Order: sequence, then structure tokens, then C-alpha cells
Amino acid sequence: RDISLNNLANALSKQYDRSGSLEDLKEMIRMRRECLELRPPGHPRRGSSLRVLAAALDVRYNRSGSQDDSEESTRLARESLALCTFGHPLHAASAYRLARCLHRTKYLQEKPGEIFKILKEGLADEIPSLKDRIGCGLLWIDVARELQHESLEEAYRQCVRFLRTYLTIGPTAKLQHEALLRESRILS
Repeated sequence: RDISLNNLANALSKQYDRSGSLEDLKEMIRMRRECLELRPPGHPRRGSSLRVLAAALDVRYNRSGSQDDSEESTRLARESLALCTFGHPLHAASAYRLARCLHRTKYLQEKPGEIFKILKEGLADEIPSLKDRIGCGLLWIDVARELQHESLEEAYRQCVRFLRTYLTIGPTAKLQHEALLRESRILS
């Protein structure tokens, strides 16, 4: 049942991306909550459920400005990262989600060091996907640039090092080219 609910919520997420319908978003959040209830502490997919519910609440926060959505999204993202630690396949995705939540709050001004630590670890973890890892790197660059933080140069250096490594061990020129096209923002 949890997998079916998750799949339905994923379909609603895609539908919301196309339609922008608030009703689709509300129903997706309802399904994500129900799925999370079916994945109690100790369940192997709980971290993933926490992360995607946090993302959905973040989308609603961006539409409505609801402080409750912001706070819940941040709390869920923290819990997801606590479950998906360094070396976990979803570590970078969870790190990215928490950093995005913290980025939009006053927390960014109060404790930017935590955000940079989270993003640096997300980029450095060798287990997660390219997309999740480079997402951490790009957000690190954006936040460091926004704050004129001393880690900006290191963020660029780590992203370039990561891409060099990825492109060097990529199996074919075609896959390397496709990866660069998908992640072309790093080159601009």
C-alpha cells in the first residue's frame, strides 16, 4: 500500500508540474503524509518519504508563504538527513532538500556554516547520483555567492573537480555529452 500511494503521489507531482493546480498539490501532500504514516521509524524508505513530503510542503510554502509549511518542511528535511547519512544513496538528495529549506529562512543569516557543511558533504558523498551531488554543489555556489562567503572559490573548485572525475570515468563520450547537457548550468 505504501508503494502504491507513493506512486500515485509521484504521478500527482508530475501533473502538478504541468497544471500548477493547487488541488493537485494538496492531494499530493495528503498522499505523501499517508505514505509516511505507513513508513514508521525503522522502515527502510522512511527517509525518502520524509524528503519528498518536505519538498511538497516547500512547493506549497513558495506558493502560499505559509510559515507552518516552512517549519514543517525544514523539520522533515532534518529528519530525512538524519536517516540518510553520509554513504546512503539518498544522502545528497536529503542534504540538498534541507539546505534549500534553510536557505529561505532567517537561519541562513544566523548560521550559514551549517548550510555549507551540509552541501559540501552532499557533493563529496560518492554513493548518491550525479544529479543530487551536483545539485548540492550548485546550491553551495549560489548561497556562497549570495552571502559573499569565503567558501565560494572552494565551491567552484569542488564542482569542477567532481565534474572532471565524473567525465573521466564516464563510460562513453555520448554519456559524457548527455551529462554535460543535463548539467550545463555549471558551465555558465
